[in-house]
Order: sequence, then C-alpha cells, then structure tokens
Amino acid sequence: MSSACCGGGVLGGMVQCGKDGYQICQNPDEYLFWDFFHPTEHANNLLSKAFWSGKSSRIRPLNLKALTNTIVS
Repeated sequence: MSSACCGGGVLGGMVQCGKDGYQICQNPDEYLFWDFFHPTEHANNLLSKAFWSGKSSRIRPLNLKALTNTIVS
C-alpha cells in the first residue's frame, strides 16, 4: 500500500486519525503505517524479524541472533 491505514489527504498523512475527514482502512494488516507517525503491527513484525535474523548486507555488523550466539559462546 502507498498510504497510511488511518488518516486523510496525500498518503493518509495530512489529516490525522480522530480529526474531521479521516478514514480508517478495512485491512490494517496490509499496511506498514497506521497513521502519519506509527507503524502497524505488520511493520513491527517485519522489523523484528530483520533485526533478529536479517542478512548481514542489511543488518550490520551483526543481527541480534548472531550477537546473542557470540555472547553466549
């Protein structure tokens, strides 16, 4: 999706949730941002998986799984 789940205007970021004119999406699990500022549960899930076991080309110098294994060993 190219907009926030809750908001209005351009990309759902001009009218905040709770203000006149805002709309809430029907399928929040398909969005990365709930509103202009807050990531959705889906986005947090993607980030946590990346931090835990992401490739070294994306998470540097070590992901949390590798760091934990280094400390424990």
